[in-house]
Amino acid sequence: MAQGPALGQGYYHAGYDNKPPGIFLLYQLTEAFDNAGLFRIRLLQGLMVLATCLLLLLWLRAEGASPAGWWAAAMYALLLGFTPGCRALTEPPMALFAAAALYLAYRGWRAGDGRYWLAAGFAVGVATCFKQVAVFEWAALMALALGMSPRGRRAVSWAAVALGFGLCWAAVLVWMAGSGQFSEFWESVFASFLAGGGAAPAGERLEGLLEYWRWIMPLTQVPLLTALLAFVGRPRRGLTTFLGVWLVAGALGTASSGYFLNHQSVQYFAPLAALSGLGGAWLRKQLRPLPRRGRALATLVLLILVFALPADKYRIRVQQEMAGYRQAGQSNAERLGIWLREYLRPEENLYVLGNGMPVYFYAQRRAPTRYFHSLLLTTPRLQEAALRDFQAHPPRVLVMAPDYYPAQREFTARVRAALLRRYARFIKYGPFEAGDPTFREYEVWEWNPRAGSP
Repeated sequence: MAQGPALGQGYYHAGYDNKPPGIFLLYQLTEAFDNAGLFRIRLLQGLMVLATCLLLLLWLRAEGASPAGWWAAAMYALLLGFTPGCRALTEPPMALFAAAALYLAYRGWRAGDGRYWLAAGFAVGVATCFKQVAVFEWAALMALALGMSPRGRRAVSWAAVALGFGLCWAAVLVWMAGSGQFSEFWESVFASFLAGGGAAPAGERLEGLLEYWRWIMPLTQVPLLTALLAFVGRPRRGLTTFLGVWLVAGALGTASSGYFLNHQSVQYFAPLAALSGLGGAWLRKQLRPLPRRGRALATLVLLILVFALPADKYRIRVQQEMAGYRQAGQSNAERLGIWLREYLRPEENLYVLGNGMPVYFYAQRRAPTRYFHSLLLTTPRLQEAALRDFQAHPPRVLVMAPDYYPAQREFTARVRAALLRRYARFIKYGPFEAGDPTFREYEVWEWNPRAGSP
């Protein structure tokens, strides 16, 4: 979708996706012009994670809590390091702008200056331009403006947050209307979102929550316990209130889809890390009367807990990362995509069913429909639209990747029933024929010339 403008198309003309335009603009600015691969966007998002760490550090240092700032910055980086799947996604830029919004709001509360609240509203608007669930942080700002501002300033603070948020989205709406993609944008980003597009079925939410709980608890036990100490000690009442409200908003945003995906946790990692830093600093102060050896022993025990409890998660993360680079530094999707790039003629295309979107990128081929992301085809209307495009312009190759979600499984079954009789199993690529375990996750079919032609 980010390559759409280079082809004379808007983002939402080029594809159907429920993400707001911020992430596509980011991809366009860093990748679309020379197709340099994912390294640059990952590097930029890594810098955004670093910027969030620095913001937490400087924020808490400015409050006279330098150890808390260092702890918070290190904890945020550590939590993201243990989180699989958190690379070229929407969460790091959303988290950065959400953190900036809460910091500006806190400055506005301390200074009694509505301009900070205005900037906070604009910053959280930018956060929602990367992912809609940042609307929970916007709601948190609105609540803080009413609940924390002095009685005579509440209306001004509240109105400033609303105005800043409105200015940001007014600019986005003018941009979408001016580029002629407003209706597609509205359907993809708002209509589908409000209708529950991309949300987990109610029957699978409890199962997802339990699985998520088993993953997240070893990772967050120490941060959660030290964060509780920030409220027990209450060393900085206003700051802990701001961070606590932010933490609740981030947790609600993480849970809102019902999928409880690991990388969605990034939304509440920053406030959790900041509160953990304050709690750790309070605990350090309580331990000050102990002899130096006692303090050193307590610090050592705490550090061991921080690293030992999620050690298994770290091992799994390393294994996942290394598995993708065993074959000449390439992931499975990259190997398949690069081969398909050479195999297909320039005018031929492909379609990926299931969770294999990187194949498009590495194959440098587009789908024959704007509904290229099967996870998002959650309604019969969207599925019918994609099937009509397939009938009119059948893809030369069908790649069937693992189906992790019910919508993907349902759509894959419909494609199999409607189209697969016109395809033949793909055996020309040696590893498929030889049963290379690297490619067991993919099922690839090629257009059968005897049944027709694309």
